[in-house]
Amino acid sequence: MPLTLNNGSYSGSSRPGVFAVSLMSYLLSGKLNCLAKSAFEEVAPLLAKQTEPVDVDLYTTLLIYNIICTVAFGKSYKFDDPEFLWLKEKLAEIMTVLFGSRLPADILPFLKHVPIPSTRRAKEIRNEMIDFQRRMLKEHEASLNPENVRDLTDQLLLARQDHGTTNDGDVKKVLTDDCIIQIVLDTFIGGVIASRETFKWLLLYVADKPDVQEKMHLEIMDVFGEITTLSRSKMKYCEAVFKETLRIRPATPCTLAHKALRDTTLGNRIRTKVVFSN
Repeated sequence: MPLTLNNGSYSGSSRPGVFAVSLMSYLLSGKLNCLAKSAFEEVAPLLAKQTEPVDVDLYTTLLIYNIICTVAFGKSYKFDDPEFLWLKEKLAEIMTVLFGSRLPADILPFLKHVPIPSTRRAKEIRNEMIDFQRRMLKEHEASLNPENVRDLTDQLLLARQDHGTTNDGDVKKVLTDDCIIQIVLDTFIGGVIASRETFKWLLLYVADKPDVQEKMHLEIMDVFGEITTLSRSKMKYCEAVFKETLRIRPATPCTLAHKALRDTTLGNRIRTKVVFSN
């Protein structure tokens, strides 16, 4: 969402590096493994109660939301949580408005200033999501504890705080409130959409392949007792199934348009500032 709609005003040379360091610090803390296991343990009993065929979409959505939301801003939800239902509705709108068809402003950038209904609604969704994340940020600032880093938002706030005390002006300028909001929203929206869609396609493809299910199950059980951030390297077959799913059904049909800082020459080709990657 922020990637599709922001005009680059929050970007800076240090932003990718700060984000990468903050995210890696969080992942290496081991908390991701715990929360993924916790999120599954909340959903599994609900599925176990079902005695008839069931649409797993709601269950996978809740599972993915709780993992990504906990990573991004430390929240997890129940099925009937009003905030979960609101986020689910907003993400559905993003899929429809932004990915259902290309916005006119994607083709002709000046049209973002024209009150076209789809462009106007995209801006409204953006503002609603930014307001939501700004509230999350204020709550985190009020309860920030360096001894208990809860999520990516905490990690970014601490990075700004640490660099502020060492007079690193560049990092301090990059990690404004607006920048942190954009980074966390990128993580949340991109993580939820890509993970949910990929997982749903994976379930569909392996549903009629019991041999694949059995191999994946055996491999998972083989390393389950020692799940770490490096466990994926031990689960070759499961990783291959996920990659094949992504090859057949990528999360989005094509990549988003990216705005370069300047015209670029690659070989004998000149790339203009706006490139529509495919």
